[in-house]
Amino acid sequence: MFTVAKVMRLDILEDIRELLQQALDDGETFATFQRELKPRLVAKGWWGKVEAIDPDGGEIKTIEVGPRRLARIFDTNLAMAHSEGQWERIQGNKVLFGLLEYAHTASAHPAADHLAYVGIVLAVDHPWWQNHMPVKRWGCKCGVIQHNARTLERAGLKVGNAPPEVMRPYTNPRTGEISQVPAGVDPAFNYPPGGRRAHLERLLQGRLDAPGQ
Repeated sequence: MFTVAKVMRLDILEDIRELLQQALDDGETFATFQRELKPRLVAKGWWGKVEAIDPDGGEIKTIEVGPRRLARIFDTNLAMAHSEGQWERIQGNKVLFGLLEYAHTASAHPAADHLAYVGIVLAVDHPWWQNHMPVKRWGCKCGVIQHNARTLERAGLKVGNAPPEVMRPYTNPRTGEISQVPAGVDPAFNYPPGGRRAHLERLLQGRLDAPGQ
């Protein structure tokens, strides 16, 4: 399960998915991913300025497909895959390492709201992580570090309090459904850790059920 903004053609999605999985399995770099994917996209007319259906509104828009867009797809999907795998390991180790630290983002241009979370330490089972365990938006490179009392002391950190949760309404332009999304979270990433597959299946069903789609 993966995310590609503004791409609805199944053949293109399958090409991207195949090479993302290959990169994940083999530890390949973005340069290899782009080198193998670009000829496929060019052959299918999906390079340069192309017309695409915007998944958020169903409108036809002109977008630029090139290295910058591929880098965003590559980075975000690999970060999400690693995050899902990390959450499984966190759950398996939480008896001995029951604390999580929101770690400094690796992004060159970090978002101010995410940067404000850096250094927050909460129990693994604290409900705040259900909304804010990275990755939570396109280009997000935040992460977490698992601790026990000893490693936390060594890092000079203490267990703190969760920031106040601020919710904002979001209306799905395809289905009309109104939901509450936490601040700092893109609607497309609003699902609990470990719940990506279920979320995307629900999103896909919403698209299939939407009138005129």
